[in-house]
Amino acid sequence: MTRAPEFQDPDDLLLVSRYLNGRHPWLDPAGQVPYAHVLYAAAVSGRAPADVVSRLVTLGYADVQHSGSPWPASVDIEDAALVRREGPERYLRQWIDVGEPVSLLEIVGTAGTPGAHPPMSRPG
Repeated sequence: MTRAPEFQDPDDLLLVSRYLNGRHPWLDPAGQVPYAHVLYAAAVSGRAPADVVSRLVTLGYADVQHSGSPWPASVDIEDAALVRREGPERYLRQWIDVGEPVSLLEIVGTAGTPGAHPPMSRPG
């Protein structure tokens, strides 16, 4: 069993959990935090993405992927759904990477998700 990180703020466990549920598995502090994880964490927590990044860095997660564009001021949960993979592939790779193209299959899959709109371009 992997121990939970020891943080004072229980919201921090949400930010560092791989599936943004406050439970194991945890992000590796030595690894890169995906751009999409930051966007989804912002939507789930109600924080601005820049605030999520700042908190992650404070918690020891220094390598946070960035698109090269300014962080959005906020992220709605409906918009955040566009950066999360659906279907069987999501178990191998949960987030759509900021540097990779979005496949037609992912666009069609997202379009079929109630309340979601297909991505027209990747972030950045």
